[in-house]
Amino acid sequence: MVAFCYRRISKWKQGDPKHVSVFFKNMHLHAVFGAAIGAGLRNLRLANTGRFPSVNDHRFGFLGKIIKDRNIVLNKFKSSFRILEPMPENRFIGIDFSSKRAGTTAIAFVDEGELHVLQSIKGEDADKFIRNYVQAYKANFVFIDAPLSLPQGLNDPESLEVFYRAADRKLQAMSPMFLGGLTSRAMLLKKTLELEKHKVFEVYPKALVEELQLKEHYKHDLLLFQKELQQLTPPLPELRNWHQADAVLAWLSGSRFMQGDASVYGDETEGVIYV
Repeated sequence: MVAFCYRRISKWKQGDPKHVSVFFKNMHLHAVFGAAIGAGLRNLRLANTGRFPSVNDHRFGFLGKIIKDRNIVLNKFKSSFRILEPMPENRFIGIDFSSKRAGTTAIAFVDEGELHVLQSIKGEDADKFIRNYVQAYKANFVFIDAPLSLPQGLNDPESLEVFYRAADRKLQAMSPMFLGGLTSRAMLLKKTLELEKHKVFEVYPKALVEELQLKEHYKHDLLLFQKELQQLTPPLPELRNWHQADAVLAWLSGSRFMQGDASVYGDETEGVIYV
């Protein structure tokens, strides 16, 4: 089996074919990855339809180190994996940012022409979940539904605008001050990701829904809303909750930004929201 996988991987490396399907179970796992690394494949990513595993997960052992060292995303729940071609530039993701350990933070991204959604697990660190996936997916751009700055009036003792930024007032969004810990976490996450050379932008799914006239079913009927949303996105998986829907909307705002079609609200010196 190792020899078979080595031949398939070597062919892929030579360009024949682009994608290599590698199937393995249980004890075959280490042997196959040994062959892959031996073949000189240093920057590979595994197709992922499940959650991103912790690099310290004791159930992975040897694989945990590969995940950490090689930025590989692993589907923890299946015994069938695909090794994909190297990642292109300008990859971007959309994030619905929620409480740190509530298990409601969701990430939307495109792989092989289809949208996929990952969601954090209750009790686990959502910020670490995001950082791990941004690194593994090599996202150049991150679009996050959370305040990434504070009102400028906080620095002006004579200003009465200490609760809302210009963008918040324009979009009638909740004040970053009212969101407290979530805002501070989002601002720290932005700084951390930018130090790692990722560009981070604030989006607001509710404003996008209004701009695209999708209000009828939003936060009322998920199935009907997804049918409407599907007309504007690549093929979607079945969305399980509104957190996942908002992650897709964040991704859609990112797509509009990448094409130069996003609406822009706010002041660059204070904080901008892209819709």
